[in-house]
Formats: sequence, C-alpha cells, structure tokens
Amino acid sequence: EDYAMLWRQMQLGLAPHFAASIDNKVTIKPTPQWNTVAEIRGSETPGEVVILGGHLDSWDLGEGSTDNGAGAATVLEAARVIAASGVKPKRTIRFILFTGEEEGLLGSAAYAQAHAADADSIQAVLVLDNGTGRITGQALQGRPEDHQLWQDLLAPLTALGPFAVRDGNKGGTDHLSFLPWGVPAWNFDQETRGYNHTHHSQVDTYDHAVGPDLVQASAVMAATALELADLPVLLPRGVKVPLPDFGMSP
Repeated sequence: EDYAMLWRQMQLGLAPHFAASIDNKVTIKPTPQWNTVAEIRGSETPGEVVILGGHLDSWDLGEGSTDNGAGAATVLEAARVIAASGVKPKRTIRFILFTGEEEGLLGSAAYAQAHAADADSIQAVLVLDNGTGRITGQALQGRPEDHQLWQDLLAPLTALGPFAVRDGNKGGTDHLSFLPWGVPAWNFDQETRGYNHTHHSQVDTYDHAVGPDLVQASAVMAATALELADLPVLLPRGVKVPLPDFGMSP
C-alpha cells in the first residue's frame, strides 16, 4: 500500500520523499507466549466443556484485523452477550484466545496436549478464523453424521442466515489441534470479504473490519455454544491419533 501511494505520486509528477528506520533482532532463544482463557461455569455438568476459540497473534505487516482480530473480538463478544443474558448453560463454556497460531497452531496444540486426559469431556470446539465476514454455515470436518446436528443448531438462527451445512474439511487453524484427541471440532464458514487479499499483508487493517458481520458472527457463536452446552448427551468422539509430546506447556 505504501508503494502504491508513492507510485501514484510519481505518476502525477510529484517527488515524494520518505525516511525509514528499521531495527530488527534475530534470535534462536525461545519466546514465552500464553493462551488467554476464561469461562462461564456450567450449572449441571461443569466438568464438560464447550470451547469457543480464535487466535490472538497475527502477522506484523498490518494490524491483524481480519487475521485474526476479528475472530478474537467475536469470541470476546460471544462471552459478553452470554454473560449479560443471564443464561446458565448446563455445561461450561470456555473462551480461549490461542497464541502462536501463525507459527503452526502452537498455542492450541499445547492446550490440547495439556488437557488430553480431559479430551472426552470436551463437548465441542468452535473456532472463527476466516476474516471479518459473517458466518455462512459449517463444514462438517469429516463428520457427515453431524449434518442433522448442525442443521438443528442453526435452525433457530434463520433470521441471521442463510446458512449452509456441507461436507468439507477446513484447514490451517486451531480447531485442527483437537481432532487427534477425538474431540468434535469445527471452523465456521464465512463470507470472504476480501480475506485472501487482506490477511498476512500490509492491508490487514482496522478499516477492513465489517461491523455488522462481526455482530452476526458473535450471535451465531454464542447461540450455537449455548445449544451445544445444553444438549442432553455428549457428542460421539472421533478417531484418536495422539501426537508426540512436543514439551510445550499450556
């Protein structure tokens, strides 16, 4: 974007001047990072958990608004509206802003590994990490048996739709860290809103956030989390393929 501005000025016959000061340091030393975790404790089975998540880290070329400030803000807003509603979910709803996603899902992988003994008590993981766009539905992540489940979860939200439930696997974000432990985990489908242009770039800035879409996504996340928290049974587990111990703390 800066280059484009300078190019436009030169095309107009102007003589732009700029100065840059760059101070970088490269190190092989580890850098401690933390996941941020909060929860609304369940009223009946607090040991069973629905996780709403998004990653807090971003590339430093821009402001990280669509990747993944939008997802982090949506998780926070879902937490706020559930708390403000006064609704008491039967299971615990846990809100996690993961770190180190851009380096390889490090924060979520560490969390899933640290809580592997409790994996069978995690009802579901719902992640938002495809930009500022409104939620358009759900990809079933290799669980076609859950097609009707997601149709039912989204049915009360018709006014916020339309929604589509489809077979398909979403990659590249934190829900993947829970699948090897058999946990049902999904990443919502979203309107693109230029995501492939903005993310990981210098134009990933606040002005690309779409407010009404973020409000819709917060409502959908909050509502589906509450529905999953109040289901009468735990969802069936997936195939477990435990990962090696990477020596990471949660």
